[in-house]
Amino acid sequence: MKRASTGGFTLIEVTIAAGIGMLLVIAIGGLTRASSTSLDYLSRSHRVDRDLRKALSDLSEELKHASMAGIIIDTSDTNHDMVTLQVPDPDQPETLAWGYPDATGTFQLGWEGSYLVENDTLVLRRTNAGGTVQGADRILCRHVDVAVVTADPVKGFAITQNGELISIELRVHETLDDGNEYRRDERTVIHVINP
Repeated sequence: MKRASTGGFTLIEVTIAAGIGMLLVIAIGGLTRASSTSLDYLSRSHRVDRDLRKALSDLSEELKHASMAGIIIDTSDTNHDMVTLQVPDPDQPETLAWGYPDATGTFQLGWEGSYLVENDTLVLRRTNAGGTVQGADRILCRHVDVAVVTADPVKGFAITQNGELISIELRVHETLDDGNEYRRDERTVIHVINP
């Protein structure tokens, strides 16, 4: 007596198909996780690079137009330097009126702008002629690194002056979600055009 064929799958065929399906799901899950990690790395490293370059660009532009006599570099902190400066009044370039713009961009005679690191963040702080902080600090770049201890320690934010040339070095360090670390170091040299 023969059994009639019903046209279905046997238990062994279903088990093999389920096993192959599970392997595919695991493989796709691994690829998705790797893609997500790569995307996180690219996204965060791009943001860090963009902030770092923008901060250096802003500081460089201001130093180019500042007066050498009005630039004060404080190197007393072991991890980061600080620079304080004044710029000429853009509305009256023929006068020797020095100061700094407020948060709205209005020039304020006698004010100063200071670039410094607070809690691993490079900020711009504005102070009036009396030394009182005016408004909130402007955040320029997060995750500024601390000094790297070597035979010649390198600060996370370092400024050096050699005559009319000012060198700026800014290094950032961020730990990503997967535990990997991202470090980036940028340097620039500026020629100050005002005596």
